[in-house]
Amino acid sequence: QLMREAEPDLVSFLALSLFSGARSNEILQLKWSDVDFEYGVIQVRAKVSATGKSRTLALTQNLSRFLVPYRGTGNALVVPHGQRSLQRWMKKLFSGLGIKPVYQGTRHSFATYHLALHPMSETMAELGCNSNATLFKYCRSSSEKMKQQAEEYFAIVPEHQSEIIPLEKEAA
Repeated sequence: QLMREAEPDLVSFLALSLFSGARSNEILQLKWSDVDFEYGVIQVRAKVSATGKSRTLALTQNLSRFLVPYRGTGNALVVPHGQRSLQRWMKKLFSGLGIKPVYQGTRHSFATYHLALHPMSETMAELGCNSNATLFKYCRSSSEKMKQQAEEYFAIVPEHQSEIIPLEKEAA
């Protein structure tokens, strides 16, 4: 329901927050040239990363489906809005849905569900996290039920897809 009720200008930010593991300040500095739809990755540049080290995030199918309708090119920002505007929109959205905002709650949800499906080392790499203690401080424990919930979480896609026709390369 969160994604359904979001203003169009919030969709890219929310999708990246929920499904990439990137920090808010990293998302706000992502350029479309950092998002590689062909290879299914997102590059977080060192100068953008909170850790000062670059990392590669998986561009999951569901995240890709949320981003494609807003796709830009080159050095254009993926989320062309400032922190204050986003905070205002998020506060309005969460309030309207009766959701109490949690600091980095979307990132922590990603971490919990990603960890339910992937090895700890892979989850830590996606998050740019270098401490097991930090990871477990914000993640809920994993179980079979959590694994099922994680599969459902990463299966969330936009309700209405624009008509996207994949281009195929000509045979040489």
